[in-house]
Amino acid sequence: MARIIDEVIQGVLALGTNVIYAGSATTRATIAATDLLTTTDLAKANAFLSTKAAPVFGDGYIAVMHPNVLFDLQTGTATGAFLDLSKYTESGRALIVNGEVGKIFNVRVVTSSYIQTFSSTVTVYPTYVM
Repeated sequence: MARIIDEVIQGVLALGTNVIYAGSATTRATIAATDLLTTTDLAKANAFLSTKAAPVFGDGYIAVMHPNVLFDLQTGTATGAFLDLSKYTESGRALIVNGEVGKIFNVRVVTSSYIQTFSSTVTVYPTYVM
C-alpha cells in the first residue's frame, strides 16, 4: 500500500514546474550522464524554498532521493558541507525521518529505493525537495 501511495504522490510531483536541473540540462530530455546532483543544486533548492516562505519540516527542508543519487552527491568533489546524521541530531530526538542519512544547506537528505525514474538519454532519478 505504501508503494502505491508513493507512486501516486510522485506522479503528481513529476508534473511540477519548479524544477532545478543538474549540470547544464534545461529539460528532462537534455539530461546527460554527466549531469549529476551537486551540493550547489541543493543550496539552490533551499534558497528557492526559503524565498517562497515554504514551511520546513522540523529544522530543514527534506530531499528524497534514490541511493544512486546519494552516492553521486557523497562522492562529488564539493561535498564538504554534507553533515552525517550523527553530527546534527541528539540521541532520543524524534525529528529524524525514516531513511534520513544527512543534511546539507538546510536540506535533510532521505533515501528511498522507490523513486520512479524518467527516460532521457540516460535513466533519470529525480530528487524531490520539499
